[in-house]
Amino acid sequence: MQNYSKGRASFKAIVEAWQDMVYNTAIGIVQNAEDAEDITQETFVQVYQSVHSFRGEAKVSTWIYRIVVTNHWIMCERRKEKKRFAFVQSLFGETEAIHPPDFHHPE
Repeated sequence: MQNYSKGRASFKAIVEAWQDMVYNTAIGIVQNAEDAEDITQETFVQVYQSVHSFRGEAKVSTWIYRIVVTNHWIMCERRKEKKRFAFVQSLFGETEAIHPPDFHHPE
């Protein structure tokens, strides 16, 4: 339980130290507060999930910046996918459900 508390406190410190940089980077890219908030949240989820793999070969700020940019790209791709499927669905009508396939890129 003590390790959990230390980990939680450490993560909280990371968020407090970098949240402004993450949000400002995201808002600079997307120019939309709601999207920037989504990217910020996704970034810190990813930081939490992968902090154990951070090797210190780059600065923490560089590592987090790359996560922000990656999350922006992922969000844009999801949006494009939704638009494509909405278009296809509009061709078939609302009654026929079309679901995007699960695809995992080999890289």
